[in-house]
Amino acid sequence: MVRLGKTYWTWLGYVIHGDLAGMTAYHRRDGTLVVFPATRPKEPASPDQIKTRNRIRIAGLTWREYSQAQRDLWNLAASRAHLRFNGYILFCNWLMTADRLTIETIARQARIPIEDLLV
Repeated sequence: MVRLGKTYWTWLGYVIHGDLAGMTAYHRRDGTLVVFPATRPKEPASPDQIKTRNRIRIAGLTWREYSQAQRDLWNLAASRAHLRFNGYILFCNWLMTADRLTIETIARQARIPIEDLLV
């Protein structure tokens, strides 16, 4: 692992992170760039991991298909219910858990008709 501190690219406004050419880079909280050789999983993904990743992928695709008004409604519900996350996370949670009672409670707290959220 190599700590590079502030780099030339940072001064130019580039944020370097992720995997590239067999290396992984990220920034620590203090802004230091850390680079180390990328690692690969020792075993392939389990069926449960694949299922969960596919459900998250479907949630993201569904969210993108929603109109801006529908996305704003989910964001409003999360905000009015004083949740510590946005409407996208609330939407993904609902799709992942299919917990209708929870979403009904949030809709009631947010004073939004449940039918408007579950279009």
